Amino acid sequence: MYNDIYSKVSTPLQFAEGFAYKYHKEKYQRKHRRRMNTESEKIAYIKSEYERRRMERLYFELRWQLNMAFIEGEQYNYICNITNDIVEFPKALRAQEREAYNHILPIWLTRLAKLSRLNQVYKARPSSQDSDDINNAYITTRILDSWNNSIGLSNAQATANAWAETTGTVIWKNIWNPNEGRRLGMVIDSDGMPTYLKEGNPNNIACSSFEIFPDSSYNSDIKYCKSIIHARAVDVDYLYDVFGVDLQGEKLNIFSSNTLSNLAYKHMGVDTKQKDDVVMLYEYYEVPSKQFPDGKLIICCDGYNKLLYEGDLPYVNSEYNNRALPFVLQRSIVRPGYFWGKTIIDSLIPVQRRYNAIKNRITEYMKSAAIGVVIVDEATAERNNLDSEGIAPGDMIIYNKSESTQVPTYMQNQGMPSEFFNQEQSDLKNFTQMSGTSEISRDSSAPIGVESGRALNILNEQDETRLHLTARGIQDSMLEVARQTLYLYKQFADNQRLLRITGQGSAVKLLYWDKNTVTADDVVIEGVARISETLSQRRNMIVQLLQFGLFRDENGRIDDSKILEMLDFGDSNVNMDSKRLERIKTDEQNIKMSMGEPQTVEFFELHNVAIEAHTEFMLSSEYESLEPQIQEIFKAHLAEHISHIQRQAMAQMQMQAQPEPKGRTPLEQSNPVNLENQEENGGL
Repeated sequence: MYNDIYSKVSTPLQFAEGFAYKYHKEKYQRKHRRRMNTESEKIAYIKSEYERRRMERLYFELRWQLNMAFIEGEQYNYICNITNDIVEFPKALRAQEREAYNHILPIWLTRLAKLSRLNQVYKARPSSQDSDDINNAYITTRILDSWNNSIGLSNAQATANAWAETTGTVIWKNIWNPNEGRRLGMVIDSDGMPTYLKEGNPNNIACSSFEIFPDSSYNSDIKYCKSIIHARAVDVDYLYDVFGVDLQGEKLNIFSSNTLSNLAYKHMGVDTKQKDDVVMLYEYYEVPSKQFPDGKLIICCDGYNKLLYEGDLPYVNSEYNNRALPFVLQRSIVRPGYFWGKTIIDSLIPVQRRYNAIKNRITEYMKSAAIGVVIVDEATAERNNLDSEGIAPGDMIIYNKSESTQVPTYMQNQGMPSEFFNQEQSDLKNFTQMSGTSEISRDSSAPIGVESGRALNILNEQDETRLHLTARGIQDSMLEVARQTLYLYKQFADNQRLLRITGQGSAVKLLYWDKNTVTADDVVIEGVARISETLSQRRNMIVQLLQFGLFRDENGRIDDSKILEMLDFGDSNVNMDSKRLERIKTDEQNIKMSMGEPQTVEFFELHNVAIEAHTEFMLSSEYESLEPQIQEIFKAHLAEHISHIQRQAMAQMQMQAQPEPKGRTPLEQSNPVNLENQEENGGL
């Protein structure tokens, strides 16, 4: 049994010639898309194409399930080529140790922690020097900042990185959700029910590899695919809310469609990976072609003999107002010529298996040495029930010397060979070399013999080098996700929207925009953060820059709030002196005047600070895009500030030119009003 199961472990060649693939090759023979006319033919084509693509990528799919099992600690599983499923390796002996000493999980968590430090800063560049293009690029950059800092995208990015580090691939699906965003009003739907009308928002969904089925697993990127099927198990309530179809759900395995797998797990106390009351939903996306210039989207599901939707690709998400597949590919390690990426876990599984074997053999030896193996004759064993009860400390062993029975003795154990311990240390080194994560980041400890701070910094930089390719792939993928998100705004953001921006001194700036403001043609990533940079390292760098005299204004003063924000202490509003308060007030006035509301100038304002803040805004591209009548409001307001300064200067000059009155004390000279009152009242 031991050797029989092991012989069924799959290889790519075995899968190419496997029984299951041969069976489905004829059953799900590919048909041409253009020959499908009726709804039933289209549904049959999509489902048969789904089965063909699933069988083609079955080898990769089982590798993903095996990686997930090793992360969870189920490290005695193998791929069986007979059942096309994950099977558990049987015990060779009754006393064989089967513990899993999981080193893959901390490596996986360490890589995710390092990748989570990536902080992409997106910027839209203007297409020309025209004031409108400059202003649109500025507003688009602010939209990208708001989108990038949203909680939804942060959660989706964490999920995407986890899938990419587990299966090697994750696919971003960028769609428009009309049921999100600010409420605009209420309408009555076709069923006579009141429904809220919302402005809508883009959704960036991180789809696992199990849900996406390209037309070939050997297309190296999304742009080379002619069609993609997004097949997933959805709740029956979702079908009813979106498509108005009421169906009976069932139990489905969300990671596998193998019937044998579902039956095998049914009577086992293991994770069945099943969801209740769900239905398989199929979304067929086809790129634009001669027959379909705007592409094709067909949606159907199991248990329903009609199409849920059929039409063109819904999103204008490419250059020159073209329609393309709304998917973006993110891979941990790129395989040349393959659609699916590779993860470091694929290379660590053999090392983990060998390490488990070494540790378990050492444990078996220690148990054997601690408990011992007793040599006893048959008569003594039967008289003392040694075969069922064994020998406990303090037991009395009865034997009969006249019957030539022997005294029970312990077998002498030989010492554990040093090769076991040498192999254990060698496997630990292999974990470090193959994963690219050193003991510093994985175990929070320095390697043996490394005490120099410079050497530790070099090890940290080496960890960053090994992760650089994965980090670069994430940046490239997210840049394309950002572009498709802007295209969605450009297509569907019909109503005027309000964008809030927090500026200096916690001042809130409001921007109004719509789809005509958004530009998605030239988006870049700036200020890419180092993935090995820690909070303490960033703070030390900022302190060093302060020592060199940076972050100071022309008067040598440092903005405390800005420095605290850069140090991740937040804006604590310390030292809110009159100058900072005046800046905040002036920023608010800029916003109101941009909306056509004139602002009055008070005599107690710090006019020099206000003039500087107003001038900075009037030199920006946002001011250039304002209407001429609104610009006149700014000019009149600035002229009033200048007039106040001139009047104050003239009053000061008159005070200095006025001769000092005689017979008055300095206190009386500084308070002429009080002196006049005293004279009117007859003196003191």
